[in-house]
Amino acid sequence: MAATSGTTTCAAPVDIPLSAVDFDPATGSGSMSVIIGTPSGDALNVLVDTGSTGIVIPASYLTTSTGTPLPGVTCLGPAQITYYPKGDTQYGYYYLVKSMSLGLLSGSGSTATYACEIGPVVVFGIQCSSEPAQSTGSDSTASSGTGSGTGVPMVPVSAGFGMFGVGFGRSTDGYVNGYSASPTQTGGTTDTVYTLSNPFLHASSNSVSLYPSYILSSKGSATSQGTVTAVNYNGKLGVYTGYITLGVTCETFSSSSYGGTLAKLTEANPQPGVLNATTPTPASGSKCSCSQTPVPTPGNWPPPPAAITFWETATGSITLADKSATPPSTTYTTGVLLDTGINTMIINDSTGATMASNLASYEVTVAIPGSTSAAIMSYTFTINAQTSSTTTSAGTSSQYSVVALGTSNGGPTSPAQPASVGVIQASTTISTATGSSGTGSTGTSTDTPQLFVNTGINVLNCYNYFFDASAGYIGFAPVPT
Repeated sequence: MAATSGTTTCAAPVDIPLSAVDFDPATGSGSMSVIIGTPSGDALNVLVDTGSTGIVIPASYLTTSTGTPLPGVTCLGPAQITYYPKGDTQYGYYYLVKSMSLGLLSGSGSTATYACEIGPVVVFGIQCSSEPAQSTGSDSTASSGTGSGTGVPMVPVSAGFGMFGVGFGRSTDGYVNGYSASPTQTGGTTDTVYTLSNPFLHASSNSVSLYPSYILSSKGSATSQGTVTAVNYNGKLGVYTGYITLGVTCETFSSSSYGGTLAKLTEANPQPGVLNATTPTPASGSKCSCSQTPVPTPGNWPPPPAAITFWETATGSITLADKSATPPSTTYTTGVLLDTGINTMIINDSTGATMASNLASYEVTVAIPGSTSAAIMSYTFTINAQTSSTTTSAGTSSQYSVVALGTSNGGPTSPAQPASVGVIQASTTISTATGSSGTGSTGTSTDTPQLFVNTGINVLNCYNYFFDASAGYIGFAPVPT
C-alpha cells in the first residue's frame, strides 16, 4: 500500500547511495555524504548534516560567472550562516531553486542518473567565508577584506564545500514575498516566507512526491535493513557500509522490518525572522572582493516550497554521575540533538544549574524517552580529563577528552560516545536553533534559559535514526551486532 501525506499518495521509498562514509568507533570519527546534481550541471559531494537545515553550496553552482541566476534559479536576497563549534561564517544569498538531483547512481554531466529529485527548495549560495580569529593565522588564501566589524579575513569559498542540512527544529529566518514595511508574517498571499528548505522533505521520484521522512544508518544496506557487512573502506578494517532511505512511514519503521521505536515530537509555530528588514551584507567594498548578485524586488517570485510542519528538537535527559559524590548522580532534562555534522558532544547550559566546574572522570548517560517505552535511545560513556577551560563575561567553556572505547577499568564506554566533549556554561540564554553545527542567518535568540545537548554523529554507531516530518516522530532502532 502506498504511503500518503495528507491527501497525497506518495512514491515508494527510495534508497540514496552514500558517496562517502566513515564510522570508526575506535577513533571516534563519523560522517556521511551524498552527491547532488546542481543547476550548473555539476555534481557536488555534500556532507549530510542533521544539525542544520538547508543546502549550503558555493553560489557558482547556482549562477553564471557574472552572478546572474541560472535557469530555474531565483535570487531572494543576502544572508549569512555561522557553523559551530568551529565558528566560521558563510556569506552569500538565498536562492529559490526549482529542481536539483539527489544520489548519484551512475554517469557524469549530462549522462548522470540520480536516485531522485528535490525541489523546489530554498538554497544558500556562498560567495565568501570568514574563519574564526584563532584559525586565520595559517590561512594563506585570506583576502585583504575583513568580515563586517570583526577584522576577520574573508576568503573565497572552496569549490568543493557542501553542506546538506536535513535537521529539524532549526532557524526559521527567511525572505518575504511581497515585502512591506511592516510584514505580517502570517503566511498570507502577500507575506509568504521563504526559509531554507530541508531537502529530504522535498524529494520526489519520477515526479511523484516521496513521503517526508528519512532513515540514516551507519551499517548494512537498505535492502537488508541493516545486515552487517564488514568492509575495508579507505584502508580501515572494521568500518561498515551505511544507507539513507527516504519515504518510510512510522508504521514501517516500527515494524519488524526495521525494529524501530518512536517518540512524539512537539509541534511549534515559530515567528520567522525577516531578512528583508535587516538585509545583512555578505560582501561589499572592503569586506570582500566577491561579485554581487543582483537582488530582484520581492513580489514576483515563483511559489515557495510546500509548507512543512515545524517540530521542536526532541526532549531527553543527560545524567552526570560522580561516584565519589553524594548524591552520586544528577539527571537534567534537556533538548537532545543528534547532529551528523560533527563527531564531538556539546553540552550548552544557560540555566544556572549546579553543574560541576570540572567533569573529569564523570560518567555521562544520554537518553530519549519513547512514546510507549522508557527510552528509545540511551548510552553511557566516561569523561577522561579536562583539557582546557576558559572563562569570559559570556560564561565558561571547557573541553574534555573521553575514555577510549573498551578501556579496562576506565569506566563505561560505548561506540555511541563522542570523540570529545565541550561544555559551555553561558551567562546568557541560548537557542535550540544554535545548539547545532549550523545556525540561522541572524544568530539571535529570545529563548528562555535552557540546557541543550548536541550528541554529535556517533550515536549512529549504535542506532539507526528516523525522522517523520508528516506525523511528527523521531525513532531509533538498534544497529545489528
